[in-house]
Amino acid sequence: TALPLSREVHQLLELHGIMGSFIDCHGQEQEITYSNRLAVLALMGVELTANSDVEAVLKDYRGRAQGHWLPAAVVVACDKALPLNLTLPDHHLDASFSWTLQTEAGTSHAGSFDPRKLTELSPPDPRTGTGSVRQLDLPPLPAGYHRLTLESPASSREVLLIAAPARGYQP
Repeated sequence: TALPLSREVHQLLELHGIMGSFIDCHGQEQEITYSNRLAVLALMGVELTANSDVEAVLKDYRGRAQGHWLPAAVVVACDKALPLNLTLPDHHLDASFSWTLQTEAGTSHAGSFDPRKLTELSPPDPRTGTGSVRQLDLPPLPAGYHRLTLESPASSREVLLIAAPARGYQP
């Protein structure tokens, strides 16, 4: 039997950046089948079967992601405001952070922020050990591959930002 689409499966797909649809070069929304999304998830190392304890898989993923403020790569819309969701444990909320954004063209942007002053999208979850999710707003980026470095006094993280247009090129 197939694994039903539950809230937890949807969260796993979303956490891995696997969306349910895309806009093709003709401006038409194309649905991605649930089975294909599960196949992509399996290629990313998360194989789910009808007997899978999806809640345990999700908890394990969140546990491994703990301490990682962002995934290794994030796909964003180019030329639009760039809200990034940071997952920060409580001990990072009182730190001062700085960020540096290096664009593919070599342009550099920098800034700093206090995590407690960022919009809180979701509070910490003691059941899963997930930290507070806060929104960091960055400047719009042109299409391309860019590097964001976040630094606190205790550590730093780097993330690849892939800025993509909403639609593919039409000749």
